[in-house]
Amino acid sequence: MRKMLIMLAFAGGLAGCGLFRKTVNIEDSSPAHVSPTSTSIYGDWVLKSPDSTAFVGATAVEMKLEPTRFTITAAYPGRAPVTVRGSLTHDAEGNLVTLEPQSGLDGINPGSFAWNTGERVTIVASAADNTLVFAPPRDMTARPSSVWFRKSVAVRAGATPPPR
Repeated sequence: MRKMLIMLAFAGGLAGCGLFRKTVNIEDSSPAHVSPTSTSIYGDWVLKSPDSTAFVGATAVEMKLEPTRFTITAAYPGRAPVTVRGSLTHDAEGNLVTLEPQSGLDGINPGSFAWNTGERVTIVASAADNTLVFAPPRDMTARPSSVWFRKSVAVRAGATPPPR
């Protein structure tokens, strides 16, 4: 009996050994966390939940971020889409982003869109692969104000209609 216990202990120790695992081709499962391959905020994005943001009532919101400018198009039922264009600046670290609308808000009903021409909006922007999060900069806590998905991935996943 004692020999059997020693052999079982030895076999158990050998099973945990890396050489044994390689010899019989035992692999670990994928890690729970994978570091993102991209943290760029630039690109085409779609808003996950317009009703939880400044775009209440919109059926779809798309945004294009470039190093010095942005375009946001919000589709509302029963009227033409609102397309806002403006400048984009960011701090030295690239975390605080300031959006300043310069066109596209003229002629729409006051209060139907959250911004006014020339009104600056500063947010914390953080991206990891196909997700972009905006948050208020006041307290720098992890409370997103909006979550965006990379448009190409959202279209492939069926989460948004294909581009027109």
